[in-house]
Amino acid sequence: MKISNLRLFRYELPFVKALRMVGREHISRLGLILCLQDDDNHDGFGEIAPLPGLHKESLAQAIIQIRYLAPKLKNAPLKAEFALLDGHLSHWLEPYRLFPSVRIGIEMATLNLLSNATGISLCHMITQSNSLSSYLPLNGLISGTQQEIKVASTELLFEGYRTLKMKVGRQTIEEEADTVRMLRRLFGRDVAIRLDANRSWSFDRAIRFGETISDCNVAYIEEPLMDVSRATIFVRKTGVKIALDETLAEPNAIYREIPIECIGAFVLKPGALGSVEKTVELARYASEYNIPVVLSSAFESGLSLAFYSSLAASLNATETACGLDTYKFFKHDILLSRFKAKKGIVNVPEAYQNSRHLDWTYLEEVPL
Repeated sequence: MKISNLRLFRYELPFVKALRMVGREHISRLGLILCLQDDDNHDGFGEIAPLPGLHKESLAQAIIQIRYLAPKLKNAPLKAEFALLDGHLSHWLEPYRLFPSVRIGIEMATLNLLSNATGISLCHMITQSNSLSSYLPLNGLISGTQQEIKVASTELLFEGYRTLKMKVGRQTIEEEADTVRMLRRLFGRDVAIRLDANRSWSFDRAIRFGETISDCNVAYIEEPLMDVSRATIFVRKTGVKIALDETLAEPNAIYREIPIECIGAFVLKPGALGSVEKTVELARYASEYNIPVVLSSAFESGLSLAFYSSLAASLNATETACGLDTYKFFKHDILLSRFKAKKGIVNVPEAYQNSRHLDWTYLEEVPL
């Protein structure tokens, strides 16, 4: 098998309301869909969606790189070994020094094409096992004022969610700590509460917040510190575990210097890590030390969310609620049957099957 053709499409997905992400306000999400085809007209779609503030490359730079790469990808062999995620994809793509968003899109399209060509679902193709869970729980993402969070969290629990993720570092420490206490009073100990600070705090402010909510039994605070090298001291002073996200994408592997008992989870964003194989490598490391793995998105379309759901299933990471409920923030999807959860749970095979059918009315072809 080989890649016989490439096509590229641009999309713009409007948010239900303006969202603040990575220090910027956004009214829509821009991205690209790469379509790879083989000689038998099977296709595989991959998403390339650099997020300003998270990725260094722009959408325009991603398009330039795809145009440069297109002649090199055409007629490239489509190897079954790519699905092993053991270095074959890296050996193929690393010489091109791709932007993270471009590489994840090519890897996603390649694996989806292999799945389509062989008739084997992605998660079964990766694991070569039939004993995988078909259902994946999600955490419900909440942010805003205390009243907005109260309303949103109540609705999520009514829907069936049992894990909440609250954005912090946007209001005063006292206000946000009071909101965390409010959530714990409202829902008791049956609901898991995760917090995400996105490296918002200095060490002293993080300590003050952590000590204030130390009796609230939160699962973890995701990236509380601007300086992650002080993470161990933070955990020992507050008793609150940290989750690692941005730290995992850094080249120096500083996460290996943090004691395992201080880590509440690895939050893996394949779009930020820029590689499916890197994501799997980190997930296997976490599994070795019994660190929970949370597959998460960077506000990508349902195409990526379905792919990440299958990846989570292939990694047996379906017991931990994943961060893929961001689909709710979009007015529509690029899929004919949009990605969704029922009662806070994704049907993984159904989501993956639906991801093969795009709604072309939202896509505009980009010349290569």
